[in-house]
Amino acid sequence: MKASYAEILLFLAALLAQNETLASHEACSKAETADVLFLIDESGSVGERDFEKVKDFIYNVVRTFENVKTGETSLRLGVVLYGDMAR
Repeated sequence: MKASYAEILLFLAALLAQNETLASHEACSKAETADVLFLIDESGSVGERDFEKVKDFIYNVVRTFENVKTGETSLRLGVVLYGDMAR
C-alpha cells in the first residue's frame, strides 16, 4: 500500500504527539508572525486513540503561542479536515 502525502503528515504528527519535546515555549511566545496549518484525517482509518494523540499534539502546539496576538499580520492558525472530502 502506497501512503499519500496527507497520511505521511498525519503519521508524523502522531509521532510528534508522543514526543515530550516541542518547540520552546519561550520561542513561540515571542513569535511575531506565523502561519500554522493542521491537516487532520477524520476518516475511519484513524482510531480513536490515535485521534486523541493528534488532538493533544495540536493543543500543545497552539498552547505555546498563548501570548501571541492573532490576526492577518501576526499568528494565523488553520485546520483542514479530510476523509472522503477536504473541508
